[in-house]
Amino acid sequence: MKFVFKFFLVLSVLIPEVVLAQSKSITLSNQNIHWVGRVSDNYTFGWGGSGLQFNTDATEFEVKIECKIGPAYINVITNDDVQFIRIENGTYGRKFTIKNPKKVNNISIIKSTEGHTGQLRIVSLAMNGQLKAKTPLAKKVLFIGDSITCGYGNLSSSHKEHFKIDTEDVYYTYGYVAARKMGWEFNSVAWSGRGMLRNYGKGDDPKRYENTLPKVFDRTLPHNPKLKWEYKKSTPDLICINLGTNDKAGGDLSKEKYIAAYKDFLKRLRTYYPDKPIVNLVGPLYSTKQYEYMAEWITEACQGMKETHVLKLPKGKGKAELGADWHPNKAHHIRMGEFLGPELLKLAN
Repeated sequence: MKFVFKFFLVLSVLIPEVVLAQSKSITLSNQNIHWVGRVSDNYTFGWGGSGLQFNTDATEFEVKIECKIGPAYINVITNDDVQFIRIENGTYGRKFTIKNPKKVNNISIIKSTEGHTGQLRIVSLAMNGQLKAKTPLAKKVLFIGDSITCGYGNLSSSHKEHFKIDTEDVYYTYGYVAARKMGWEFNSVAWSGRGMLRNYGKGDDPKRYENTLPKVFDRTLPHNPKLKWEYKKSTPDLICINLGTNDKAGGDLSKEKYIAAYKDFLKRLRTYYPDKPIVNLVGPLYSTKQYEYMAEWITEACQGMKETHVLKLPKGKGKAELGADWHPNKAHHIRMGEFLGPELLKLAN
């Protein structure tokens, strides 16, 4: 069977699983490889934005990736060039030739689709040069959210299009844009359709209360409830939460229950991150009235907790900023991210 991969800017070709003659295998435990986000001990990851980063003087590198529960997309970022590549289930070797190489090239390989689709494992890494020292560790910002944070349909050209993973790219989400604006590392735990108290659905179906975002938050891998994340492995310097859009969908939302669920989650986060700022985001898919009362509810949930803030995201500018299924498109995400980055820096310790 022939597999076709999408790519931009940098030449990439499908290669056999044998290592090319001039390439040298790199041990994945090498101290100069920086693992981004939630990655298991066998180099598996599933949350959007997770993956690896390294610096090298090589002009070519090759990576073997295993995909399960796919398909999925990855972004391969080489200096300033970004490739958006579809990965089907299976194990594939990929060779990348760096366009306009520098003395030291900065390479990132991140999962660009959300937690519900694709579990990726780095099997091997090789290159025709050497790894160089890590980039000094940036501060980290963690985004916790739903489809808006995932980038659901942000590459779609119209709100009339329905979701497909080909039009979801975490690199162009408001969170990732804000992180780049800040010069910080982006991490995320986000899943479309999930809520704080209840998930997307109709009425008050009991199933809406199963596996909400707080209930899957402890997972290292989205689809593995048994493998719990070790919070001491990686501590964000700032946390952003954007949950509520799915809670309010499909019927009346209990103010008291929502605030109680929100407060409980904040208390949990404080056990993991006692002194880090938590920024509670509101919007952007709310009416003017909904913006106001959701901001009020979240403000009430934050009462008595230090270093908690409430911030409204800019609303969209009509159909020109809509992607699939009425979600924010790339233009809206960029505008939100460019607004948010400086605001977060004001609140950072």
